[in-house]
Amino acid sequence: MSIRRPWALALLLVFASCAAQVAAPRASSSPASVAGELAPDALYVRGSGNGQAVLISVIDARSGAVLRALPNGVVSASRSLLYRTDYLNGASQTRVTVTDLATGADTRSHTVDGAYRVITSGEAPTGLTPDGHWLVLTRDQSRPTVSG
Repeated sequence: MSIRRPWALALLLVFASCAAQVAAPRASSSPASVAGELAPDALYVRGSGNGQAVLISVIDARSGAVLRALPNGVVSASRSLLYRTDYLNGASQTRVTVTDLATGADTRSHTVDGAYRVITSGEAPTGLTPDGHWLVLTRDQSRPTVSG
């Protein structure tokens, strides 16, 4: 019985030291959003409420600091791009914009006729295929269809 106690104590010390390393804050002199790169352990949280627009907050998992606030959209599997939609000309057209998550800059956009929106994870599988080559949009039923 006396042999088990030292092993149990050693195992307990190993677990305690691992937990201390996981909880240790990241040594950094500047936030990741200023440097232009997001932390690899960033969390993407979609939130809305109180009549506010839906936003995606990029949060540092270690410090809890919000690194960036982004408009609602679909984040790519690589977590490098955000695909979002905006209505133009009274919702008779939809602009699909691709934003680089590291810099926050829009990299490209494309306009289509009609009122469409991205499919977010709360409704169904996200609108981006796993390989990132296809973005699925759904007609926005709250917008009237413009006949031409």
